[in-house]
Amino acid sequence: MSWLVIGRGIELKEKKKEWSIPEAENNCVREKCPEMSGKIKLIFSMEAFAKIVLLTKKISDYEWGAYLVGEQKDAKTFYIKDLVIPKQKVSRASVEFEEENFPENCIGWIHSHNSMRAYLSETDISTASVYKVSVVVNNDLQFAAGCKLQLPCGRIGILTTESPVIEIEGAEVDTSNIEMPGEEELIRASPKDLEICPVCNQKVSPRKGEICEYCGELAHRKCGKFYHGIFVCDKCYEIVKAREKGAVIEYDGIW
Repeated sequence: MSWLVIGRGIELKEKKKEWSIPEAENNCVREKCPEMSGKIKLIFSMEAFAKIVLLTKKISDYEWGAYLVGEQKDAKTFYIKDLVIPKQKVSRASVEFEEENFPENCIGWIHSHNSMRAYLSETDISTASVYKVSVVVNNDLQFAAGCKLQLPCGRIGILTTESPVIEIEGAEVDTSNIEMPGEEELIRASPKDLEICPVCNQKVSPRKGEICEYCGELAHRKCGKFYHGIFVCDKCYEIVKAREKGAVIEYDGIW
């Protein structure tokens, strides 16, 4: 049996929030429910985390997926002991598991977004309703996660967290002797890295921005969106859609 999970969905418009609609067809609460708050916590064994690091290095240009073996500690805390990699076919924007052989003590799954931002797309959120926990990671080892919560109303909530709390079992390091610069000092120290966002005309650093794949400019993440799996700034978004429909448009940028 073959099933396909698209890693990065196309988020064209903001969907209507249905958490407060009793007659909603989907009985899963996804966003804005007042009962859902806090961050998801992921505790990895050293072996599991090492496998993730190796996978992001060995398969850096494509997505990959694996089952998570471990246990749920509490509603939002998950211990991940190991990764089990099933037979799969991968591309730059999707991963296809060719079999559904869930390992013993499987609590969820993880897949990569390679060089893109780590977040749960609409497809990922739907997939999260199948597992106790779903995890996304990119090549920079940035994580996002989603988990199921039993709500007082009787429905199931899907809590999503960008930048969940990450711990590695048995790993401790004393950082008291390291004095790190504040955000303002860091920006002042690297003026050459700052660029002007083409959308809001404000300064943006590579750490807080994405390169638009169409105009090639660095833009704030809030000033763009992922379209067909690639980041597009808001300046180019309507132009890209119009081009796909065959419309004739004028554009003063460089393609």
